[in-house]
Amino acid sequence: MSLYVPGVFVNPFTGFGFRRLFGTESNKDLLISFLNTFLEPVSPIEDIRFLSPEELGRSSFIRTSVADIYCQCRDDSCLLVELQVCDYCFFRDFEHYCESFPITRFAPRGKLADTLKAVYAVGVLGFAFDGGHQDELRHTVHMALKETVGTTVDYLNMVYLEVPNFKKKVEDLRHDFERWLYVLQNLVMLDERPAELSCGIFPKLFETTRISALTPEEERQYFFSLRTYWDNGATLEAIRERNRTMTAQERAREMKDKGAPLDLIVKYTHLSADEIKKL
Repeated sequence: MSLYVPGVFVNPFTGFGFRRLFGTESNKDLLISFLNTFLEPVSPIEDIRFLSPEELGRSSFIRTSVADIYCQCRDDSCLLVELQVCDYCFFRDFEHYCESFPITRFAPRGKLADTLKAVYAVGVLGFAFDGGHQDELRHTVHMALKETVGTTVDYLNMVYLEVPNFKKKVEDLRHDFERWLYVLQNLVMLDERPAELSCGIFPKLFETTRISALTPEEERQYFFSLRTYWDNGATLEAIRERNRTMTAQERAREMKDKGAPLDLIVKYTHLSADEIKKL
């Protein structure tokens, strides 16, 4: 099944598809299963409460993700679950900024900082980080002391899942973490549920994401979301094709004219700082 032809199941990398999977009360168990598998918390998540962006003091105009879901666990820890289809400048910086919203919103007034509840920024990525290893799937980021590499703040957590780096076939899946990765990566290309995904929460997942199960209004919303996904994909491919035909000097000059930082130009053109300054 082509990524550009509507198939049997919704595309989880569209805004509608992601929220269909993880962002509704009726499918809350899907999100809990995914988070318990992905985060591997010390105490399993048993229940969550969905939050609106306004409850966190975060307006829609500062969103950069395709879809984002905010929820709170029984222990008051907060989860920001976001879908990112493509990388962008200062991605990690913006994630730190977003983590500050639940901290400022839910922090107890007049108490010490050690009473703060944990915040998890969970990123489901449709791209792989530049410079990473192709076999890396999950990244967990904490604040740590450089000298001892010891975690200094355990209530700030950034966890990323690089879906494109997953390479296993369905017959090789061994546990739920791999099953979730396979579903996210391949759902839109499947015509039926594989026998290997008949356990646990997965039968419900496939019934939930079946396009034929959508109401007419839901189907309209999905295809609008799908067109946006296609348009963004076509735009990215055009940019990649243009970059393939540009020389490093041309690319550096264009980035320099647009005000890109010097270290970023060095990273993407592999030119030295002196060479860039002379352009």
